[in-house]
Amino acid sequence: MDKQRLAKLRARAEHLLDLFIALSERHAMLKPLAFDKALAERVGLGAPGRGQVILQNALLQHCVMDVVKLTVDSADRTPSVANIMLSLADEALRAKLREEYSVVPPPIVAGTDPLPADLVAEMAEVDRAELQARFDATWERLSNRWAALEGDGRLDGFKTWRDKLIAHSDLHHSHGEYQLTDLSALGLKWGDLGDLITHLREVISDIQTLTRAAGFAWEMLDEQLQAAADGFWGKLG
Repeated sequence: MDKQRLAKLRARAEHLLDLFIALSERHAMLKPLAFDKALAERVGLGAPGRGQVILQNALLQHCVMDVVKLTVDSADRTPSVANIMLSLADEALRAKLREEYSVVPPPIVAGTDPLPADLVAEMAEVDRAELQARFDATWERLSNRWAALEGDGRLDGFKTWRDKLIAHSDLHHSHGEYQLTDLSALGLKWGDLGDLITHLREVISDIQTLTRAAGFAWEMLDEQLQAAADGFWGKLG
């Protein structure tokens, strides 16, 4: 049973990472539309400006839905942080993860003279203790990060938007122009979405460490997505 539960948890964690990468891709393409004034000037008003608003709205709403889904969605089959944290709250399951995380491979010894068995055992025990301490520290950090993210009022605002606004209307028409839904009506700003995505990434990174003993090259991803966004929107120059 433990093997099945661990396999399910790890599969969820991996799926969560994949979905978050897709969210990061969409957000990278959204940021120039939201913040690049030079891009807005190149696009201009009229029909092109309307097209920009439609793209902004579509990407923004998709990102908001993703953030809510990947954080607090409690549907049983959803690979959300909320569901994964519920699994990690099981002390027996977490102890099994900790045990597997702290497994130390035997040392590779050069030359023909093997190390004394008692010395090898002592070295392994020290390494195991260090890995266990690292696991415990990561769990504590993850718990604190998740508590902060789950309790962030901005996340509640985006959840309200998803539940009550996005499901009912893509664009609203005002004074002959198509406009984005007013973020300020929910006490939100454009930058809030990026902040929440950054915090979510930290949480997901810790989850990968605890469940899969895996890291991720976030800086490389950032560079690739920045290059993709710059390269694409730069064509409008």
